[in-house]
Amino acid sequence: MDKDSLFKRNYLSVILIIIIAAISYSQTFRYDFCYDDYKLIVNRTQDYEHPRIFSLMFKAPFWGYSPTRKSNYYRPMVTLTYWLNYKLFYLKPGYYHAFNVALHTLNGLLLFFILTLISKRKDISFWISSLFLAHPIHMASVVWIAGRTDLCALMFLLLSYLSLTIERISLKQWYWPLSFLVGVFYLGALLSKEVSLLFPLIMLLSDTCIFSPKEMGSKKWSMITPYVFSGLALLFYFTLRSHVLGVSIPSALFKQAISLEAFFHIPSIFTYYLKVMLVPVVYYLHPLWVIPSTFKEISTWINGIIFLGLLSAFLFSRHLSIRMGIALIATFIMPVLYTFLEDNPVNEHWAYLPSLGFAIILGAFVVYLNRWKRGGFRIGTILGCVLLIIYILLLWTRNTHFKNNFTLYSDGIKKRPDMTLYYINLGDVYERMGKREHAKALFKKALDIDPLMEGANSNLGILCAKEGNYKKAIEYFEQELKLNPNSTSTLMNEGRAYLMINQLGMALKSYEKALSLDQRIIPVELNKAAVELYDRSNPSPAIALWECIIKYSPSFSEVYISLGAAYANRGNYQKAVVIWNRFISLFQDHTEVTKVKAWIKDVEEKVMKP
Repeated sequence: MDKDSLFKRNYLSVILIIIIAAISYSQTFRYDFCYDDYKLIVNRTQDYEHPRIFSLMFKAPFWGYSPTRKSNYYRPMVTLTYWLNYKLFYLKPGYYHAFNVALHTLNGLLLFFILTLISKRKDISFWISSLFLAHPIHMASVVWIAGRTDLCALMFLLLSYLSLTIERISLKQWYWPLSFLVGVFYLGALLSKEVSLLFPLIMLLSDTCIFSPKEMGSKKWSMITPYVFSGLALLFYFTLRSHVLGVSIPSALFKQAISLEAFFHIPSIFTYYLKVMLVPVVYYLHPLWVIPSTFKEISTWINGIIFLGLLSAFLFSRHLSIRMGIALIATFIMPVLYTFLEDNPVNEHWAYLPSLGFAIILGAFVVYLNRWKRGGFRIGTILGCVLLIIYILLLWTRNTHFKNNFTLYSDGIKKRPDMTLYYINLGDVYERMGKREHAKALFKKALDIDPLMEGANSNLGILCAKEGNYKKAIEYFEQELKLNPNSTSTLMNEGRAYLMINQLGMALKSYEKALSLDQRIIPVELNKAAVELYDRSNPSPAIALWECIIKYSPSFSEVYISLGAAYANRGNYQKAVVIWNRFISLFQDHTEVTKVKAWIKDVEEKVMKP
């Protein structure tokens, strides 16, 4: 199929695909930020304003640094899109939602072009793309701004596969530049989400089942160059990931994923995903289906039989759509095997990529039914239209759950009253609305359900501190630290409460514990607190905090300048000169060195001179 046929004769199908996507998600343009959107966007505005933002993107974990746990996520390409949105639209959530919908629509169009190139049939390409775009299981990935990881990963994977397809069927020998694009886009997918790791298996299966040797060209290099560039992309990705996170693949997760227990769960995992794609539920509102763990359970055998049926269909089916659909589902499920061993079977956005395989099978089935007519109408077309209408109506109903945090957690409590996390998160929403009594009631309700729930005591302590009841706040913070002794945020809040009741010694004890756990973020926060205290004419605790920071984080340069100035203002010129000289010796290239030297000279000549 030539370029004119692909991009010009298919304009009607392209327009219909765009309309289907727009209708499915048009209501989301008025939605607010929700849940993790605040961590990734709203609370990171300082990062997005940083002059070296690109360095920060590619040198930091996706969720930022944590003093108590190592991150397994490295997704700088997704962070790049958030920065782009921020620069263009600041913090206007409607534009972020529109960007998600645009990415989802683009994925549908890329899928349409790929299938049209391979099959030479617009009907099957249209139905697969349309059913994929409108499937209700995509609600979390598209409506939730933080679910963009899946959208970006699939976009790059489809661009990579489109480059491979053009390279395989092109009459011109463009295999070097196209193979290079295969590797570049594959690297983009890896830098968007880790689930893209096994994509080369799809390439290999495609070369085996789809592209004939004649289409691949006469030169032997045309066969292996896409794999060479993909291998280089993998090598570069693991090198970069290892440099940032300290490890390419966490050994514990890898051992879990290849363990016998994980392989035992494979039939149940496949069945689980098929269930949720056939009968889409709102995951966070629906009790999770239990994954059977022994051969004594009947469901284990049922799942095994279903899995054997899928495996047989993959091995022996004459329909390429069935084989490719099953292969895609498997490829995108396998990288998250370990989660099934931790009682966390699936998140809704994890189904985005596997659903691509389901859409291929479903779309092909719709076209297959068009062999039969009833009353002058093709049965497959009727079924496809009915499915699209049902899917869009379900999406309109489901999308509202992610309208904002209030609807998200309110609906969660109604459907899952046993989930303490919903009470805590909804309490946070009420607290930001100024409804502290409502917030307190929800935090206490969470503790009634689960007295060991982390976060509830800390939130109650914060509310008490805002009301001026610092002693009660400290009691709650102490309860939280019994459950989570390494919570730096709780230690910081407890330190502030002690300062407010003039217990400097106890405050320093809490601050020192926080500093011992985190020398990256806590010093910055403590310095802000010290500056605020000093500006309020309260120099003693400010000086104590600066001394504490230097003790645990001697590389924090700004503290030396502030501490020296505080000493000088209190008449302790000798200490001021000592701390400033220490600053000069440690940070010789600092921009403030010349100014500090002038201060020392001024003090020595005018004040300390006998």
